[in-house]
Amino acid sequence: MATEINLENDDVTVNTLTATGNITANAFEGDGSLLTGISGGGSATLEACKAFLSADSTVNDSTNFTDKNVFPNTAGLDINIGSFTSASDGIDVPSTGLYIVMGNMVYSSTVVRANPEWRFTINGTGQSESSRSAYIRSGSGHNSSSASLTTIYNLNAGQRIGLEFRQEGAAGTVDLENTSHVAIYRIA
Repeated sequence: MATEINLENDDVTVNTLTATGNITANAFEGDGSLLTGISGGGSATLEACKAFLSADSTVNDSTNFTDKNVFPNTAGLDINIGSFTSASDGIDVPSTGLYIVMGNMVYSSTVVRANPEWRFTINGTGQSESSRSAYIRSGSGHNSSSASLTTIYNLNAGQRIGLEFRQEGAAGTVDLENTSHVAIYRIA
């Protein structure tokens, strides 16, 4: 026996619903904790990681982008949900999907008008997006800065996210602080 109910402009509360076919609605409310057997269209399995980076005093040493080995080993990941692996040159994603990749680099220096630039790499290849907003005046107590970058990449399982840096402003020693970090989150 099939029953079709059409309600318009009414609030309906259903305590139990069993169906062998499709259920269509504009919205479902609640936490979804008791839903089972859902296929397609659902969200990806949660995969996220966060790594605090090692201090490095060579991020402003070249006008060419240079890879930096500033990542912790896998055991040093601050957050690791989904089996990410990490080596000094980057973090490997555990599965194929769409990822938000974020980073914040924190710098200090006494170099007047230093401005290190950084960008993500995928398997050692620099990506087109970069962050150049780390201008350090080195005057009137302004000896530090930070630069953030957030982007989205389609990644395959095992691809490595790394970092490379170059001198964008004045030459001289700029210290990457160990409060700098990278976070990766799978969204699909």
